Amino acid sequence: MSCIPRFCIRCKSNPQQYWDIDEQGRVYVSDKARTLFIVTALNVGRKAIMVGSDLVTLSTSRGAVALQKSDNSSAFSFVKTTTSGSGQHFTFRDLAEGSFFVEESGLVCFADQDKCGMVWELA
Repeated sequence: MSCIPRFCIRCKSNPQQYWDIDEQGRVYVSDKARTLFIVTALNVGRKAIMVGSDLVTLSTSRGAVALQKSDNSSAFSFVKTTTSGSGQHFTFRDLAEGSFFVEESGLVCFADQDKCGMVWELA
């Protein structure tokens, strides 16, 4: 029986803030709840250590997390899919380089142009 590692994603500057998934499957920031994510590296073996340039996807026990367009054309909101297939990928370093930001509504978004967001880490 193999154990699949699961991680919380938290803000480095405010470690009380974690990514969580609401009833609609949207990923948002919460200081009260957190979701365990499976981070899958697409271009390395299963037991390899991830590095910044690795392409990764996120999933949960309920399915893959896919990037969906938001109202802002340069940002994407995460929305959980209904299948466990792979979601859209990004590089592992995007978490640590400020590629993700939080909209006023609390939704986590991906900045596809400027690195203007918050820095996140696996916990």
